[in-house]
Amino acid sequence: MLKIQFSLLTVASLLSSPTFAATTDASMAKIKVYGVALSTNADCSNAKVVGYNASGTTYDFMATTHPTLFSGTVDPGTYNCMILYMDSLLTFTPTTTTGNCTAGTTYTRNICNGSCTYDSASPDSNNILVYGATGTAASGSNSQDITHTDKVLLFISTGSTGTGQTGNAFLRPTTAGSTNGIKLNGALTVSSTGATGTFVANFTGKVDGGQSPCDLGPPVFSFR
Repeated sequence: MLKIQFSLLTVASLLSSPTFAATTDASMAKIKVYGVALSTNADCSNAKVVGYNASGTTYDFMATTHPTLFSGTVDPGTYNCMILYMDSLLTFTPTTTTGNCTAGTTYTRNICNGSCTYDSASPDSNNILVYGATGTAASGSNSQDITHTDKVLLFISTGSTGTGQTGNAFLRPTTAGSTNGIKLNGALTVSSTGATGTFVANFTGKVDGGQSPCDLGPPVFSFR
């Protein structure tokens, strides 16, 4: 077993092909994370919890410093799935005014709501996630219902083709090419000497001024 630590790097200044008609970057994007699990399998099976905090930690995914997202012990190998145990509440601030988004204004939205469903899991005595209920309905009625939120698992996998736009990012991708979960652009490789690296969340052009109210699309995830 090797000690591994990963910091969080955000990217919001690279050239990109925007998904939306009226887009800009975010100067702040905060979400509370309770834990992280890693699996060598693209279907996220046999995932081991490598970091957990019952109180949760709120991370600004746009912070200029690189906070430690998780640390723990894992076996050497190639990890094709990373799972974030997180709140469904997202807070963000656009850098510039575009469409329905106003620069410097803080917006809060419930990112798993209405028709969104999510899978649940709990760790066994070896900290391996055992999946329970599948497709549990979110408690929030819409993205503005911030009083009825859930703790959800975000499945980030090399086996997923999901973009996070269809509301099923919180369902486990059990088959190759599934739109469940969200795509991870490149697996995490842990060598026999251990690793200290960076988890990248690219929010370039993800603030969507074409939505009313202002919205923030999901980032592109990778390891560096």
